[in-house]
Amino acid sequence: MTDNNKNCFYNSRFLDKSIVVSSFEGNQNLSSVNLNIAIHAHVFYIEMLGEIINHLKDCPYSFDLLISVCSAKNQNICKKMITKIILPNLGNIIIKVVENRGRDVAPWVIAFGKEQAQYDLVCHIHTKYSPKTVSIGDDWRKHLYNNLISSEAISNIVLYFKNNEKLGLMFPPLFPALFQDIIKINNSFLSNIDKKSLKDLLHMLNIKQEPTLTNTFFSAGTMFWYRPKALKSLFDLKLKLDEFPKEPISVTATIAHAVERVPVFIVENEKYEILSYINKSELILSYFKNNYENNYENNYENNYENNPLKINWLPTIFGISNNKNTLRVTILFIKITIKMTEEKINKIARWIPIRKWRDEFRAKFYS
Repeated sequence: MTDNNKNCFYNSRFLDKSIVVSSFEGNQNLSSVNLNIAIHAHVFYIEMLGEIINHLKDCPYSFDLLISVCSAKNQNICKKMITKIILPNLGNIIIKVVENRGRDVAPWVIAFGKEQAQYDLVCHIHTKYSPKTVSIGDDWRKHLYNNLISSEAISNIVLYFKNNEKLGLMFPPLFPALFQDIIKINNSFLSNIDKKSLKDLLHMLNIKQEPTLTNTFFSAGTMFWYRPKALKSLFDLKLKLDEFPKEPISVTATIAHAVERVPVFIVENEKYEILSYINKSELILSYFKNNYENNYENNYENNYENNPLKINWLPTIFGISNNKNTLRVTILFIKITIKMTEEKINKIARWIPIRKWRDEFRAKFYS
């Protein structure tokens, strides 16, 4: 990314904090929300279905589930795993087998285009796996799920839509680690070939706006909440499956990537508004992580002396000592300090052969 492109990106709406909102401020009874809601999930990686179910089991509103899969086998798995016992507020469920083409956007726009017209609100998600960004892929997906389909997110996002009829699209802010990756590898969200594919799609939609680094803004990861009528022109476009290239596709510059980038242009062309939502709980955790926990990790060895040991097991020349949060192994004056968690305590305890000794080991940390 050139310096000029970086400046454009820093001034883009991806980093516009004025559109970011969190907990809905206002008195609102959740049971009074009378909106017809659906969630579309493209489940290509069936092993991630449980993660989606785990989020939706606490959904505070009634919703229908529209699922696209790429095999009959995965369709059967979905039928077995998704029940109204597990998802108490689940209404209707439709599961369609689709061709593995167009990633998640072709099933969303083509396979379920007609069904969406009957809903006031729809959320589009998928079982995101990013082999090109494997270092951040899981955390990126969790960031999107937490700020779209967790109970906290759904409660607040639906209220924002209910109380603002001009709100057309809502999605989480740019995942911080993705931002760091983009800057580090000098990448861009709008290369020349991306720009051409997006311009072609905008032309098909009869939208005359020119895409630039500054005005191109979208949900990186292609997951969002929206009013179907705000994106009606996209569904009315009647895209065909053969317009999407066969797998494997490139990481950029296909019509699938253009569809990913186009919703903001459509929504604003229809005179609707866009907001970026993040859970209040995530903001609080981020604050503590950035201001306290990271500082603690970076200065752990120094902080250790301020957290005195309550129990000494063996002499300090060769031995083991601990306090509630720490295990220290000393070998000939060489000290190895380990910050302990419940998971680490239990892992170590499993290696202790006698139950009484295991219990005594755990007690040293919990006492």
